[in-house]
Order: sequence, then structure tokens, then C-alpha cells
Amino acid sequence: KVFLDHCEIGLIAQDQTIKLQVTLGEHSITIKIDWTSSNTLVFNARPEQDVYLECGNKAGANPVKMFLALTIVRNSYLYVKLS
Repeated sequence: KVFLDHCEIGLIAQDQTIKLQVTLGEHSITIKIDWTSSNTLVFNARPEQDVYLECGNKAGANPVKMFLALTIVRNSYLYVKLS
């Protein structure tokens, strides 16, 4: 799930790209899967300027890292950053 300014606005799947149109000014974005969430990224939308963001999981294919990220440090499993 994709949350823009704390409101759910849609879904994104693995290897998928989505395009969002936002109003000018400061916004925050967070990605959530089940009980885990990413960091909250704050970005500034300016006139005639595209902002590219990337999201994913930090654990990769490592099963130990994935287990730890999904259980003990669950809010560190996902990330969202400027691309």
C-alpha cells in the first residue's frame, strides 16, 4: 500500500512503477505491507519538476535478514528514497 500524506492512495507491486500527480508543496510518502512499513520520506513537489522515488525491501533474498526484518525490526524491512 502507498500512503501519501498519511492517506492510502493505491497499491504497488514488485517491479511495478506507478505515477502520481500531487499538488505543489511538501508531501510525505510511506509504503506498507501487512504489519511492516517503510520510513516516511518527505519531499517537495515543485512546478514542472518530476520527483522520482524508489521503494523496496532491505532484506533482499537473505532468509535470515528477512525473518529479522519481518519480526524483530519490522519497521526496517521496507525503504522509500529519492531515486
